[in-house]
Amino acid sequence: MSKKALIIDHDDSFIWNIKFWLQPEFNITILNHSELKKLQDSEQINTEYELVIFSPGPKSPENYPGSLDLLNKLKIPALGVCLGFQMMTLNHQGHVKAYCPPLHGKTSLLHCEYPDYNNLRVARYHSLHCEPSDEFKILARSQDDDVVMWAEHKKKKHLGFQFHPESFLTEHADKYKSYILNWLSL
Repeated sequence: MSKKALIIDHDDSFIWNIKFWLQPEFNITILNHSELKKLQDSEQINTEYELVIFSPGPKSPENYPGSLDLLNKLKIPALGVCLGFQMMTLNHQGHVKAYCPPLHGKTSLLHCEYPDYNNLRVARYHSLHCEPSDEFKILARSQDDDVVMWAEHKKKKHLGFQFHPESFLTEHADKYKSYILNWLSL
């Protein structure tokens, strides 16, 4: 039986790649961030879904106050990809800073604490990067510039990727999906 997941779309076409990457293990619903204000209560999301995915997108986390608010109110697991990870970082007293020059369709090798993921190539599409607070456990950094690529909140069920695990440029994307499924079952 597939898990019910909600993608909060931040006006980014990568949501379709994320949706297809996570299927069939996840039954995906997509909701544009602008629709969040129509929800009367975040409890509907907390009871209807098993995972909320905060998608990539343009601009910075502050441009999506509805998503930041929802992230604070969630009682279920949250996955952040790129902008979504930046939202998590900001919500947990971390810093989001400009990355220059922006990376769009570039790759880096991971330096990861899990040997199965170490030295894997990942796709990067970002103009901002995260400096998470001590509330996060850093799982991987990029080898070429030491940017945090993957982190997990120590107390809340929040997992973030700065890279795009769903991209065709990311090696062994299925490994990241397996990690997410295992993480959800813990």
